[in-house]
Amino acid sequence: MIVIVKGNLVPARNPEGGILLVTEAPSPDVFLAYLSNLRRFLEESMKLSGLGEAPQEERLEFIADMIALFFKAPLLREPVEGLHLSPFKAYLSYRILRKTLPTLTTMREVLKILFDRDVEDQLASLFSILNEAAKGSEVVLTGYPADTRPGYNLSSLMIHWMAVSALAWSRGYRLGLGRREMARLRIASLLHDVGKPLEPRRHVIKGVEVIKVLLRGLIDEEDMKAIIEIVRSHHAREYKGPYEKEVQAIKEADHFSSGIDRLGSVVKEVIVKELSSITGMSEEETFNRFYSPGSWDAWDELESSRPGTLRKLTERCVKSLIFREVKVEDISPKTFPETFLLKLDVASIQSFIRESEKLPLLAASSYIVDLAVMFNSLRSVQETLSTGKYGVWYPVEGFLYSAGGNILAIVPKGLVEGVTEVLKSSFRRKGKLSLGFGPLGVRIAVTELKSNYGEIIEELDRKLLREKISLMEPLEPGEDPYEKSSVEGLTGIERTCDYCGKRPAVYPPIRMGEEIFYVCEECRGKYELFEKGNVRSKWRRAVTTSGIRVEEAFGLGWNEGDEGERVRDVLIEIIAGHDAPKEIKEGRLLNVAVLKVDGNLMGAFMARSISFSDALERSARIDLALKKSFKTALRSIYEGLKAFDGRSDREEARLLIGLQYMGGDDALLFSPSWASIPLAIVLMVEFAREMGFSYWEDRCAHTGATLSIGLAAAPARHNIWALLDAAEELLDRAKEVGRYPVFMGAMAFDVTEGGLLTGKAVATRERVLASLRLTVQPWVIGPLGRADCDPLWTLRKNSDQIRKTKPILGKRPDIVEFLSSLMRVTAGGRKPWFATNEDLKRFYAEIFKSIYREYLAEKSGGMGEKLEKEGSEANLRRLRNVARELEVLPGRFDVSPGEIGYESMIRLFAASKARERDERSKALYKVITTTFTPEGAALEDVNRLCKIMLGGAR
Repeated sequence: MIVIVKGNLVPARNPEGGILLVTEAPSPDVFLAYLSNLRRFLEESMKLSGLGEAPQEERLEFIADMIALFFKAPLLREPVEGLHLSPFKAYLSYRILRKTLPTLTTMREVLKILFDRDVEDQLASLFSILNEAAKGSEVVLTGYPADTRPGYNLSSLMIHWMAVSALAWSRGYRLGLGRREMARLRIASLLHDVGKPLEPRRHVIKGVEVIKVLLRGLIDEEDMKAIIEIVRSHHAREYKGPYEKEVQAIKEADHFSSGIDRLGSVVKEVIVKELSSITGMSEEETFNRFYSPGSWDAWDELESSRPGTLRKLTERCVKSLIFREVKVEDISPKTFPETFLLKLDVASIQSFIRESEKLPLLAASSYIVDLAVMFNSLRSVQETLSTGKYGVWYPVEGFLYSAGGNILAIVPKGLVEGVTEVLKSSFRRKGKLSLGFGPLGVRIAVTELKSNYGEIIEELDRKLLREKISLMEPLEPGEDPYEKSSVEGLTGIERTCDYCGKRPAVYPPIRMGEEIFYVCEECRGKYELFEKGNVRSKWRRAVTTSGIRVEEAFGLGWNEGDEGERVRDVLIEIIAGHDAPKEIKEGRLLNVAVLKVDGNLMGAFMARSISFSDALERSARIDLALKKSFKTALRSIYEGLKAFDGRSDREEARLLIGLQYMGGDDALLFSPSWASIPLAIVLMVEFAREMGFSYWEDRCAHTGATLSIGLAAAPARHNIWALLDAAEELLDRAKEVGRYPVFMGAMAFDVTEGGLLTGKAVATRERVLASLRLTVQPWVIGPLGRADCDPLWTLRKNSDQIRKTKPILGKRPDIVEFLSSLMRVTAGGRKPWFATNEDLKRFYAEIFKSIYREYLAEKSGGMGEKLEKEGSEANLRRLRNVARELEVLPGRFDVSPGEIGYESMIRLFAASKARERDERSKALYKVITTTFTPEGAALEDVNRLCKIMLGGAR
């Protein structure tokens, strides 16, 4: 039996440490379990849909959409299950309940109904099936290749299924198929290669068996017969039967999709040459034997006589592409007949989100943007095209990608204008199927679908850039570009909205705690969304690692609390570390941290895609990596704090509530200040590892992707937008260094416990401190510097040796090395050792545990005394004192920054003090010296790090 392996152009993570350029496909049992969950999902969704008596074409369209949604589930995965009605769940709920809902127009109306009906409970059984299938879905997405032959086995089988379906549907539309025939074609296309993971050689026969089991009882016999014949015939050279148009459409789609993924130029340049040397045949004979149809026997014989050859050839192909040893050329450049690729870019996200400094509106606005891109756009296209002059149902899989403010969609020629207009109107303030929450600006570009991925994306981006520099977006007929409110009958002398300050306020007012706010209609809608769902749903439903719901962890319902301070009104204070409204005073408040997260050079990373499948898989890997990293952080805080009675669930719950948005390579999180540094470290390291971070010194090839983080901390009632502005400035600084491929990530940070922290304040302070050589921000993680991708290599190697060989590395302190040195002080000199994923997880838990103990020692005198008795007294305050002592030293001797001897004086003083003090103080001075670089001694950075990790406790 032939071995099935998949080449990973973005290396896979090896649980035992290192990376995997080639992975073996999961066993058939894994895929059978996946199919079993798909069958359950289809049965349950059909039962809930109310489509029992609906026309057959509607039932078939529904089945096709459900199959596509099940395939797409890992692409639209939530950061944490059960947080709230996510965009994926919102669309799924709407699609299932569509026939039972009243006539609805705006997204705002739809959401109101969905939250009022509490569909999370109504569809709980369906969501449970998706949760059970989540791990298997990811394995199917990334584990099974679309083709088994080396050089052709680099693309995902699941993405191939969806691409073929979208293309076949587009072709079927141009061939004049009716809705029922189009729905059959979609189902056949989505399942045409479903037998490959089970029996690759007999995949069509096996696929037919699977289809019979999957669809039995869900569709009638006539449709089952049609779908099976289309699947059976999609490889036939000629077909002259009743489904000739359908077979023509699926054959053309399969050929085009497979052709752009099969790297013929690479195979001939790399694989065939090596195979020729093995077999002794000419290159032409070798290609004909191993890459012609029906070449199973040739590969079986080769693998039997030379075990491991398939893996070796695949790895050779992957390396040649990673290192650009061979040029990817489209041997037969072509276009797909009368089909276009549409790209939509949301242009005004930040201004939409930043209309108000109130947390409820921030949370709601971020949620609305995701809903607009991932839910309302598809809903609007489907609802509009299914009626009137078009009379066609747009497929779920037609949206190849929809996240992070972008949409990539397949559109047949005759629908380009209609889809474009619907998408534009769906992002507007008013009108059929619009947002209903205020407008979002969008830019749309369309171009003919070609086989050359790089060429088509460049063309779309050029068109989008031209739209970006245009003066104004096109308006709908009669739309006023200067309209300030959707409220009728205003006189122009009304009170301005207390939230956004832009539009006139309407009545009645909103009460938050003891304050009353007069707000406009749009801000009222956002606040109602906050009240009915989103954060309220998180509070009621989100569960910690141990299975405790957030409201159980705090013992408070959403509206509970003192008369003037309910839970919903003091969320920032609760995130910062306060346990209940009654504990929150006007006096000293704990600190909250804002983390802005963004990927480094993701444009360049995506530009290295060699095909559409590769690009879509890269997008999926990025999104999954960030969400899995956040899950690992939640698990780590639980493992680290579970020894502290009842505190792990509550501290983890603060991070759940603090998550504002997360998708693609972008995230915004509010965190307790004490937890923010280890949280940032886990996100950066885990993301890099999930993305197969690797750096070969001798080849200078960066094959992974990394994150930069801007972190700003301040007391809980600090102005939110000022803090966000500061985090944005810090993120920009971090990205200046994060772009270097030798690092696993970069971060810049700042904190204030008095005064206003803004982007301008951060920039000014950094300039002053840098001139004094007291800051060396941003800090980094890394480098690895080795091909086996051993995580956190700096902890095994001598830092001075690394700095000598790579001058750039000596300019930035390593945040993990710093914390490891600090932890060794507490752990009695133990040095962390990293090899496997489990080693890393233990290290993460230890970081959270160590910092939390220090935070508690500051926060509670009683706990501090207990720690002293155990011999684990707090070190962060002592470390701050050491840094301050060293900061003022040069001034005593009238030595200025930059003068000869400045750094040497600090080093000598640190060494002398270490000899004079007790062992713990000596160790703390050594921790400080890990931050000394040729650029300066990061003494003020150490001071700020300690302040952040102490969390404003006192």
